[in-house]
Formats: sequence, structure tokens, C-alpha cells
Amino acid sequence: LLCEPEVLILDEPTVGLDPNQVIEMRDLIKSLAGKTTVLLSSHVLHEVGLTCHRVVIIDKGNIIAEDTAAGLSEKVQGATRIQLRVVGPQAEILSALRALSNVTEVQPQATSDIDGDGHRFVVLSPEKTIARDVANAVVTRGWALHELTPTTLGLEELFVRLTGTGEQRQEAA
Repeated sequence: LLCEPEVLILDEPTVGLDPNQVIEMRDLIKSLAGKTTVLLSSHVLHEVGLTCHRVVIIDKGNIIAEDTAAGLSEKVQGATRIQLRVVGPQAEILSALRALSNVTEVQPQATSDIDGDGHRFVVLSPEKTIARDVANAVVTRGWALHELTPTTLGLEELFVRLTGTGEQRQEAA
């Protein structure tokens, strides 16, 4: 780093480091942004997501995807994905969410409604603004909306979907 290289290639730079050293390495790599092009090769995809501005996925020597982590997630996911937790009658909530226009799928999540914690659902839609319609459908019926969070695929799931075998790709989908 003393010679201020134009390009720095790092292969698994955080392997074997303790958590404090990992944070220091991540901060060091980020501090080089704008001065040095850093190519980071790693199988620790969580670290890649926390460190890198752009992600390139290579499979069998070919570049198969390149974008920001969020951009890749949006392209591969192909739909807006919202996680929500609602207190109310599960069957009625499910019915109301499925009745919304532009909702392609509603997936109930395994939870129990102990102490009024609510029922969890994942809602899929091609519309980026579906969260407003979902919130409105819940609140106008008098149900308590405890959580409404847009979610994206993590880099590990993206990697499996893009590079896995046919069976792995199906499991990740």
C-alpha cells in the first residue's frame, strides 16, 4: 500500500482473522475507494456484501453477473419481496393480501401468535410500490401491523441461484 498501487488484488483477505481484525481489514479496503481499484476474491459472501461497491460473479471462468449487490438481487429475484407481521385472524389476512392487485404470491411463514406477536407473511409483487397497498389493506381492516420490511436476496442465495446445479437452483428459488 505504501506505493499507492492503481490496482490491488486481494484473495480471501479476512480468512483467519479475528472479528476485530476483520472489521479493520474491511475499513482499510473501503478507505482505498477512489484511490485504488481493489479486486477482492472471496467465498465469504457476507464480507463481500459489506465491503464491495460492485460484485462480479464468476462461474467456470465466465462472468455471469455484475452489478451492485442490490442490483443483482433485484435482477435475480425478479419481484418486490416484502416481509410483514400482522396481528389478526391469519386466514382473513391471507385472503386480503392475496386479493390485492399486483400481488403474485403470499407465503405464510411458520410462527405462532403467542402473546399477540402476530402472523408472518412474505408478499411477492412485480410492483415496487406494493408496500403501500399492503399496509393500507392491513390497517383499514383494523389489524395491527407490527412489521413491514422490503427484503432482498442475500449474496449467498444469489450465488446459488446463478451458479448452482439445477437442483440447487430450484431449492434456492
